[in-house]
Amino acid sequence: MTKFHYIGKPIKRLDGFDKVTGTAKFMQDMEVPGMLTGKILYSPHAHARIKRIITDKAERVPGVAAVVTHNDLPPGIDEISGLEPGMVLPPTAVPPYLFRGWGLQPDAIVRCMGSPVAAVAANTEEAATEALGLIEVEYEPLPAVFDAEEALKPGAPQLYPDVPGNIVFDWKQEMGNVENGFKEADLVFEEVGETQPQSHLTPDTRGAIAWWEGERLVICTATMSAYPSLLPAMAAAFKLPESKVKIYGPPYMGGSYGGRAFNEACFVLVAVLLARKAGRPVRVKLTREEDMLALTRCSTRLHAKIGVKRDGTITAVEYRAFLNPGPWFYPPWVNRYFTHLFKVIKCDNIKARATLAPTNIPFSGGPFRGFAYMEAFLVAQPILKRISQQLGIDYLKLLQQSFWRTGDKVPNGPGRYSVLSSSGIDEAIEKGRQLIDWDGPTGPDEYIGAGYCLPGSAQFPSNVILRLNRDGSIQLETGVIEIGAGQYTTLTYMAAEAIGAPPEVINMTRSFDTETQPWDGGQRSERTTYSTGLAIVEAAKELRQKIFNVASKKLGAKADELELEEGVVFVKADPAKKMPLSAVGLPIVATGAFVPDPERPWASGPVVSFVRVTVDKETGQVTPTKLVILNDVGRAINPPVVHTQNMGTLSAGIGYALTEEVIWDSDGRVLNANPQFYHTPTILDVPDFHSEIIEPVDQIGPFGAKGAGEKVLTPTALAISAAVYNALKTNVNTPITPDKLLKALRKTE
Repeated sequence: MTKFHYIGKPIKRLDGFDKVTGTAKFMQDMEVPGMLTGKILYSPHAHARIKRIITDKAERVPGVAAVVTHNDLPPGIDEISGLEPGMVLPPTAVPPYLFRGWGLQPDAIVRCMGSPVAAVAANTEEAATEALGLIEVEYEPLPAVFDAEEALKPGAPQLYPDVPGNIVFDWKQEMGNVENGFKEADLVFEEVGETQPQSHLTPDTRGAIAWWEGERLVICTATMSAYPSLLPAMAAAFKLPESKVKIYGPPYMGGSYGGRAFNEACFVLVAVLLARKAGRPVRVKLTREEDMLALTRCSTRLHAKIGVKRDGTITAVEYRAFLNPGPWFYPPWVNRYFTHLFKVIKCDNIKARATLAPTNIPFSGGPFRGFAYMEAFLVAQPILKRISQQLGIDYLKLLQQSFWRTGDKVPNGPGRYSVLSSSGIDEAIEKGRQLIDWDGPTGPDEYIGAGYCLPGSAQFPSNVILRLNRDGSIQLETGVIEIGAGQYTTLTYMAAEAIGAPPEVINMTRSFDTETQPWDGGQRSERTTYSTGLAIVEAAKELRQKIFNVASKKLGAKADELELEEGVVFVKADPAKKMPLSAVGLPIVATGAFVPDPERPWASGPVVSFVRVTVDKETGQVTPTKLVILNDVGRAINPPVVHTQNMGTLSAGIGYALTEEVIWDSDGRVLNANPQFYHTPTILDVPDFHSEIIEPVDQIGPFGAKGAGEKVLTPTALAISAAVYNALKTNVNTPITPDKLLKALRKTE
């Protein structure tokens, strides 16, 4: 067994002091001398044409430096692609234009309530707010549609002239022979389920500061995807080479949950336009209500059909999905959703069709923890409960038949398959069965549920630079920002282990800067530990070799005869011959990269949740009383961080299952864009909780590690849904609120 010096044991968070003392800098703390305040005016209509905007009065308000509308957009901005490196869409899909839908629209049409119409930059927030109130906008209301299936019907309002029938994306794929599979089935089960939009509700809201230095554009913002998305978008929008655009971020981000990966480009663009017109730096900071309107998890409707033999063998699976993203969509959402449909239930015969149609709900096409596979698993997996109960087969046994295991070829994209490099699913199931006492007694009105998912860790490139300084210290440079999951600590200790140097001598650059830091695919899709970790391991190999080349002359040995441990270079055959890193005496630079490869085995860790809940059939209240999370992470680099990730994500799973939903009325107006009316779980809502780390050391990941964070949300919501099914003998769409539960209960009585 490999002996590690630094990883695999409890590690003190390197960002802890900054955060507990209040010295940590977030986006709200960033300032630039002379910056103005930017405010945005939003549409009160779900769908309308802007016939006229009069800004004269706003421009005359004392302190106002600039007012911008759609007339100030650079030409061609509506043709900028939102595709990132490695993203694949079917050839029939409409190109995913980045600035469609939510931001200022060059065609002067607003397509959701809350879409930006104009913006003001002023010396003070009060002046900017006053100016917004003086902007006169004449609208021509247009027919609106809020449901994806309705948007596909003949005669439905058309949102874009170049998207006939409102079909942005329509993808069909089949594995095996589904028709024969249903013929072989003894029974066929069907279910229609829906998932709701969910707000990210991060501790801090989105914001950006922008200014121009001649023809050079500088942007400060907290984003997960500066390199693959925001940088090329801003360069393309203003016809600049990427070398003339600098994007940097604060040292810390107040959470993301997927919400900082895409459409921040729209409000950043507003700041850039205002800065160009005003000739001064401009800060645009969204309020909580604006932030909640800007992006949510996509809502979906899924028709699922499953054929099964009486012994529980699944013979065929068929899915028909409708995705409702609002005015436009996040490019990888659609292909990931489609891919995950094939992962929910393992079967030789699977057919799926997914259609995405733009609608006039507020922007709902963005990523969220477990995005795409949450929606796929949450609707399809509950059918197994019906099969379990009707055939009298233990649910866990039936669930285990649908698992993908080590060595399986898992569908992983359009016509693509990846070999699953490792899986601890069977160990997780058996441990969870015992910890929840699956076969044991239940109390009055108490029910047990379980949920499982196999996530999809995205492959985006990562690059790393390691610099050995003459004093023996080492600089670790990445494009990574700390979003709350311990990235700085994890990557620093991985570098220490890979190099053979104490963590104390390694300094990780805290913040990203596209001008000076290496390209990184962003902290999303459980990829940082895996992808950036592999880049670190690669860079460490090069650094060690260069150190040995220099040290060999000083120690009188060949380079391949040397070893480096705990910051000391020594001769393996004679450890007394040694020198500290500071004695190397030369600055040394090494680089490493992770380059995605479709043929590479797939390092993805399944996760299982078990729950006990009480269901009050008088009030409709569902209360989780015990939760068990069993998370396959390959190898835990820092076990306490994995446990806290489990706890933080399970609370979002509880919220998704029971309380969280962005609600709009018949006019497309969001009714609860305020934390006071949008109910997320607090620490008081988290039940007795047990976190278990499953470590089937992966042969592909760095030190055997895989992703850990976002995937817990899905099986937690699934487990609660399954437990409620046991109570009612029928499925209830999430969130399972008291009114929904009581209504479902009345139907079963």
